[in-house]
Amino acid sequence: MKDIRKKIIIDTDIGDDIDDAMALVYALASGRFEVIGVTTVFKDTVKRARIAKALVKRANVTVPVYAGYGMPLSGVIPESQEINQFRPEMEGPDFAPENPEPEAAVNFITESCRRYGKDLIVLAVGPLGNIARAVLSAPDITENLNPVIMGGCFNSDVHEWNIFCDPEAASVVFEKMHLKTVGVEITSQTRLDKKLCEIVQSPRDGLLGLLSDLTGMWRKAHEERFPTLHDVLALATIVMPELCEWESTGAFVNIEKHGVTEKTEGDNITYAVSVKKQLFFEEFFKIYSKIS
Repeated sequence: MKDIRKKIIIDTDIGDDIDDAMALVYALASGRFEVIGVTTVFKDTVKRARIAKALVKRANVTVPVYAGYGMPLSGVIPESQEINQFRPEMEGPDFAPENPEPEAAVNFITESCRRYGKDLIVLAVGPLGNIARAVLSAPDITENLNPVIMGGCFNSDVHEWNIFCDPEAASVVFEKMHLKTVGVEITSQTRLDKKLCEIVQSPRDGLLGLLSDLTGMWRKAHEERFPTLHDVLALATIVMPELCEWESTGAFVNIEKHGVTEKTEGDNITYAVSVKKQLFFEEFFKIYSKIS
């Protein structure tokens, strides 16, 4: 029987906001994706990779995890929160990334794009430093690269975090290829309420037990806020595009405005203009309830 799962690489800044971990759990355990690999980006990418590796191991799957570039293309790291989901046991050798140097993460992306062609989707849910470096080092991959990103804002001059943290990299990515993107004006509508958050944090074993613990650590660091599923929505649209309505436009990253995404003539992006929030929550918790 033909494997109809979507092949994906997840490029993530896991460890800051909790939705990265939720998206990885969804991808690993939903049965809808073949996760070719995980790459981490921005600041302490080794620590991020160790968090991702812990989730991969709890999912009882074999997925390579690479620590990518921590430094933005500009060479300047903006002030940001510290990683808040790292546990002491993740320092162990079992959670080490595959690579000692960040270049290996970029090479993994380029080699995978060449190997799988248009069958592979790169889901970028962090700053775009790894993706930009892949495109700059191997321009040929843009012919087959299918990026889906959580990033930008297309109805105001909001500085969306992933773009703001590395606007030079985002500018490269927006310029070099066609993107499918779910902006923060859409993903911000997916905040969990107290009842749904309690489901995620309910005591469990295995993969969901680790996710519950990481969610608690994130909430403790953020005054008990409820999570917003930015990255999970971007991931889910890969297999359920009907979760959003879509339009095409030209867009670029205004570096002088520190990463504001602005519309222009053309059609280099397809972006979400609305979300069926209830359908999305039903999908997420349907998958969540089946994870053992």
